[in-house]
Amino acid sequence: MAIRDIRENRLKKLKKLEKAGIAPFPETTERTHKIVEALFDFSKLERTKKQLTLAGRIRSLRETARESYLFRYSRRNRQDSGLLKGR
Repeated sequence: MAIRDIRENRLKKLKKLEKAGIAPFPETTERTHKIVEALFDFSKLERTKKQLTLAGRIRSLRETARESYLFRYSRRNRQDSGLLKGR
C-alpha cells in the first residue's frame, strides 16, 4: 500500500470519528480501568454494558464479521499491555 493510500485511509477514519462526535485527540481523559483490570474482569464488565475508558497506544486492531481484537501496549508498564476481544 502506498503512503498516499495510508494517509487517505487515516483521514477517512479521522472524519468518521469526528462525525460520530468523538474527539480523536482529547486533551484529557478519565481512565476508568487499567488494561490489567479490564482483562481480568472482562466477562463481568462485558455483562454490565458500561463503557470503559482505557488509556494507551493501540498497536493493532483486527475486525472480523463477528468480533474485534485490539492489542494495547504500554511501554512504561508492560503489565498494563494486553489483548481485548469484543463484539
